[in-house]
Order: sequence, then C-alpha cells, then structure tokens
Amino acid sequence: MSGTVNDALKRPIARPREPVVNRTASATRTVAREALHVTVANATEHRAKQLAKKRFGEEVLPAGLPIAPWLGPVSWYATTNLWWVSVEGEYARFAVAANHGTPTTPGATTTYVRDGATVRLDVDDDDEREVLGRNERLRFRAETGVVVVVGPKPRGVGDKDGQAVETSAGWPNAGK
Repeated sequence: MSGTVNDALKRPIARPREPVVNRTASATRTVAREALHVTVANATEHRAKQLAKKRFGEEVLPAGLPIAPWLGPVSWYATTNLWWVSVEGEYARFAVAANHGTPTTPGATTTYVRDGATVRLDVDDDDEREVLGRNERLRFRAETGVVVVVGPKPRGVGDKDGQAVETSAGWPNAGK
C-alpha cells in the first residue's frame, strides 16, 4: 500500500505546484525572520536597560567609553569616544573668470566652468558649435579621526540618536 502512495506522490498531478509552495514558504520565512528580529531587539534593549541600571544607576548606557578609575556603580572621571568622519561633496557650478581673454581677443573675459554640462565650441567657423565633450562637476572627499573626552554626566559623548551615517538633505544631488 505504501508503495502505491509513494508512487502516486511522485506524479506532478498529486503535488501542489512549485510556485505556490515557494511563495508560501518565502512569506512564512519573511514573517518568521521579522518576528525574530523584533524579539531579539526587544530582548537586547531590555538587557541593556538592566545593565545600565545596575552599573550606572540609569536606564540608558552612556554614549562613549567611561574611563577609569572606576569608583563605584555610577562614578568615573571622564567619557571618551572616537569618530571616523568622512565628508563628501561637490560644487553644482564652479567658475573662474579671467579678464585677459584669449590670444585672438585680448580684451575679452574668459570663464572656465565645471558644472556637468556639454562643452561646445565652433572650431571650423561655420557658426555652429561642435560638441567637444562634457565637463564634470568638481567633487571632494576628506576623512579624519576625531577623539573627544568629556565629563561623565549626563550620558557622555557619542551617537545618541542611533543614526550612524548622517547626510545633508541635498546629497547626492547637489544644486538640483
């Protein structure tokens, strides 16, 4: 009897279609993953509050690293923290003008522009400007480390809002 059931289940008509099973399994995994993330986050937050209350007498952990000597559950001399800061940007339009002109028109003004536009110039004197290329906007990037030491209260110094990466409202579309 079991051989007959197994043989019948091997036939495609006896099984649900694979796309239906895959969608159901995928949805189930997504719901389970989200529930697990919420549970772990809640448990971690609860444990962090317990630890903060026990060690520091407050419901939040200090932002930064308390520096020794440790004199008791809420006593330390200073809090330190370190940030690695990256600054990126670009000029929407960068222009430099010179009042010397070109060799053929010495009294005119020449302007050098970097704004991401197409560069055109009439090179064959037919009153139609030919495309020479495209200029690129000027971009910059700088990085540095910042070390800060402050007194111990109220929470020290550090990221208190949970946003590790912060950007300006205009980035990455400067000047638009």
